[in-house]
Amino acid sequence: MKSLHERIAWSLSVVKEDQLFEKGIRDVDLAHILGISDNTLALYRKGGGVIKASVVETLSLRYGFSPAWLLKGEGEPWPGARYKYPEICGEKKSEEMQSGMSSVTEAKPEYSSFGSEIAEDLMRAAGILGSATSYATALRTTIAAFAGVLKGERSEESENELERKFNQYDIRLEELKNEIASLRDRISRIT
Repeated sequence: MKSLHERIAWSLSVVKEDQLFEKGIRDVDLAHILGISDNTLALYRKGGGVIKASVVETLSLRYGFSPAWLLKGEGEPWPGARYKYPEICGEKKSEEMQSGMSSVTEAKPEYSSFGSEIAEDLMRAAGILGSATSYATALRTTIAAFAGVLKGERSEESENELERKFNQYDIRLEELKNEIASLRDRISRIT
């Protein structure tokens, strides 16, 4: 795809049709998420209109599309997209093959379903991380903890912090149990 308009139009159709995203989402809902009108969404789908930066940003943050791919057509639409949409991604460039980031895309054909699962997991994670919910916070924390462990950065300090939090939760649990027992006692006296 040579133009920004083509890539945006394709991205919008994928968001609506691919189960990795929001398959079956109504146009009015997608337009609302993107912060544009239904008419503007229709224009974008036809390859027209002036593309708003906020649309590119939402496609990147909420759906995990690569800004470099959306804006310039460089790389893949999202990590692992080459497995599902090889006709869109084109041939791998030599610098892609040499970079450490291309390990997912260089898997042997017999492992392509595994690469596809990774891409699906990445898309789910991107959706969660972009949701600005408590789930996003929990996922960020978990990813950071795993990354630290994988890098060998697990420290006594983090273990002590976890133990302290566990003890706080344990104390709070006992307080709640006592409150429940007290409430049950009051209810039994009333009835």
